Amino acid sequence: AWQRLACLALVLAAEALPRGGTVALRPGGGGPAIEADGETVRLAPEAQAALQSGTTIENLTVRGLHAYLCARFATELKLKLAPPRAEPRRLRIEFVAI
Repeated sequence: AWQRLACLALVLAAEALPRGGTVALRPGGGGPAIEADGETVRLAPEAQAALQSGTTIENLTVRGLHAYLCARFATELKLKLAPPRAEPRRLRIEFVAI
């Protein structure tokens, strides 16, 4: 499940880089941390809602799929998502122990 969470989070971070950039997997507070750096960095609103467990499976869209699965795997691993930190050219998604 750790590997699945890391892979899904990497894909989610790559989706936040519409003009390209770099994605890195880093150690975090009890779980993986993903950093996306690029000219334009933004998560789709559907992805933001899914990361914060604000989406049900019935309301899931393609733009929220990877975020929804990240949230589900994190819960399975007894992790929660720290609020995503967005800076002008960087996004950090970190999972921490509950």
